[in-house]
Amino acid sequence: LASATAQTVTVSASASSLPLTLKSRPVEEAVRGYIKALQRIPEGGSDVTGLVIAVNGEINSADMYSSPELFAAMWPKLLKASAVEAVRLKRKEPSPTVQAAAAADFLQAAEKGAESSIKVDGRITLVRRENEEEITTESRDPHGWIHRSVIKR
Repeated sequence: LASATAQTVTVSASASSLPLTLKSRPVEEAVRGYIKALQRIPEGGSDVTGLVIAVNGEINSADMYSSPELFAAMWPKLLKASAVEAVRLKRKEPSPTVQAAAAADFLQAAEKGAESSIKVDGRITLVRRENEEEITTESRDPHGWIHRSVIKR
């Protein structure tokens, strides 16, 4: 982030603290434009349950939730994390727009691959699915999945 913002982003209290770095003035200023431009996207869509993130014209990741209410609660944190990633990877030249069909293909491909699961407790299971292109994790309860995250390798 320091090279992306061309400023010192660590704080004297702890130079290795990611939470403090993310709250530093240079990082907050660098992500402000992204957040302002995108923060209202889910508004008006009562059925919005997830997002696909593209940085520099390439799909980076996706997060989906089992309900619009859960997604709405997570949206500010997802947006901030995505904005930080965009700042970190920003290029000087403009990037192409990712088409909706490419996002759909990304999500469909994430459904394939070797699957393993771990029982977290009596109710929650964590499922991991991997293929050559993506790693998917799902939190599931007895009623189905709660959160699904897909990361491009």
